[in-house]
Amino acid sequence: MVKELDLEEFYTHGNDIGAISMIMPDRVINVYNLNDGKSLHETTEIYVLNEIFDLNIDMNKSRIKVLSQLNEKLPGTYHNFIFVRHLSYKERMAFIEIPAYITNYEYRELIKLNNQLKDLKVPVNVYITSYDPIILDHDKSKNEMIFHKNIYALDEALETIVNNNKICEYELDFKKKRNKVLRRVL
Repeated sequence: MVKELDLEEFYTHGNDIGAISMIMPDRVINVYNLNDGKSLHETTEIYVLNEIFDLNIDMNKSRIKVLSQLNEKLPGTYHNFIFVRHLSYKERMAFIEIPAYITNYEYRELIKLNNQLKDLKVPVNVYITSYDPIILDHDKSKNEMIFHKNIYALDEALETIVNNNKICEYELDFKKKRNKVLRRVL
């Protein structure tokens, strides 16, 4: 079971722990990493996806087998959503990975997150991939972009997203259990 993330608490009092935020076209999940924030980000992300989408992935298998099961059941998993990996170790930081296109909802949620991170003076690294969640594949004609560690990196990325018309409405082609209560994950 994971615990809901309090960003202010995490970045002001967190010590040697990690957390994730997942921004999806229809929801946002903010949780501390498993095992009181000590587990790997990837393990927590897979756990949360497994619960949300009812994937029945055996988390006791090897990392390669777990990732293979995940990709089979949710193609392009790590590229379809906005993943934020929060770090509060020797250095506070957020790493954000954004697909080539995002929805209006995701954009608004990124603005909220950006404001929170700037208020907390958290440096951010942003990576906009060439992965197109509409076609569920990488579009080689799209450039991948990296905005380097500073508190304004997400501002720059959001401006690039708007200027390049990367906001559109789409639905991912996954069988979601839309009525599943998120409290089960939290």
